[in-house]
Amino acid sequence: MKASSLLSVIFFLSFNTLIYNADPEGELKLVLAIFRHGDRAPIGIYPKDDNGKDKWPLGLGQLTQKGHQDAYDLGKFFWTRYGKQLKLKQVYKANSPELHIRSTSINRAKQSALYFLAGFYNLVIDKAEELISPDHIPFTPESQDQLLSMTSCPKEEELRRNYLTTSKKFKKFNGNNDMKMLFQTISRMAGYRDDPVDMGKFGKIADAVYCELKHNMPQPDVIKQNLDILMEWFNTSRRYYGPSTPEIIRIKTGPLVSKMVQSIENKVTDPDSRDKLFLYSAHDTNVISLLSGLGCFNDIQPPYSSAVILELRKVEAMYYIHVLYRNDSSVDPYPFSVPGCGDENKKCALSDFKRAMNKVMMSVTEREKICVPIIKSKALSLSDNVIPITIAVVLLVCLVLSIIMYRIYKRPRKPRGDPMMYRPLAYGDDDDEDV
Repeated sequence: MKASSLLSVIFFLSFNTLIYNADPEGELKLVLAIFRHGDRAPIGIYPKDDNGKDKWPLGLGQLTQKGHQDAYDLGKFFWTRYGKQLKLKQVYKANSPELHIRSTSINRAKQSALYFLAGFYNLVIDKAEELISPDHIPFTPESQDQLLSMTSCPKEEELRRNYLTTSKKFKKFNGNNDMKMLFQTISRMAGYRDDPVDMGKFGKIADAVYCELKHNMPQPDVIKQNLDILMEWFNTSRRYYGPSTPEIIRIKTGPLVSKMVQSIENKVTDPDSRDKLFLYSAHDTNVISLLSGLGCFNDIQPPYSSAVILELRKVEAMYYIHVLYRNDSSVDPYPFSVPGCGDENKKCALSDFKRAMNKVMMSVTEREKICVPIIKSKALSLSDNVIPITIAVVLLVCLVLSIIMYRIYKRPRKPRGDPMMYRPLAYGDDDDEDV
């Protein structure tokens, strides 16, 4: 065989092998994800709940044993899907330069991050808390966490009140008399006597029922008979009480979207950087907010350990973003198209993705400016009161001192000299007291 023919055959086989092995979705460069914590106990128990606190041995609001397993399984899923693609080693090392994880300050989110890592690195689940120190799960105190929007924001609350006051859809949703009567019946059953129903307390009932049903705990007849109606109401209410307007969406998820976009840009600028995975352990509100920011929220409560995943992939010289939603562990994650950005393959050119996210993005500093001024204005009003009070006190002290000095000045002065010269004359015997 001629040398040229042999080279042609080798080239043909090599080319076919390259094409065969190439990932049609492109080369995976970076993965970013936010996930909800695992299964938890209710935040609180309503007064007449037959399923009491003793049913939750790890504590109210805390992860259950099932929650540990949820987070562990999610970690295993991420390793299976991304470990080899990202050329990672399945050896746990604190503060890895390749995998970055962050949690909110809430304990169930921190524990979920810990068990996620245990699953990702294939550690023994029963020894997870021995092998991974909670100190290696970074978080920001709730009162300071602007990135994951855990700090309260008076501006957001004001926008939501305005929306609920003016929205015709909400008035129709909230004005259903049959639902009001059902709420009243359930509230009375639960041990509350508020009229009209206190929706905060009703939320506690709904949360307890949701958690208890996950553990097959018995429910009162009125709950069982109206369960479908209640779950539909619960899901629909997320649309109104959650990130319901573009302004609220920006406040709720803008800093996180900005951080994610920045991480993506950094990877594109420096493809050789060791950053491969950015993970955030958080809550249903965070998942809902990000889905809303991406234009992908389906008005259904995200289940425990659900995850929104952004994949940065490269096809030839072009970068693309794939948005995936894992809300069912029995099937592959669902691909989502970002409105105005995706194609039939659910991939989005990076430039289009950034353009679509411009309306959502907000820096941490910007969120601080939007959310903190009302708090600062209260402090300022306090200082505004303190200043005039201080001035008044100083003036009063000066006035009192002036009066004292004036009286001292006007007091009759004694002539200088021997004080005995001006001693009053004594009358009578020397033994008598001085007059």
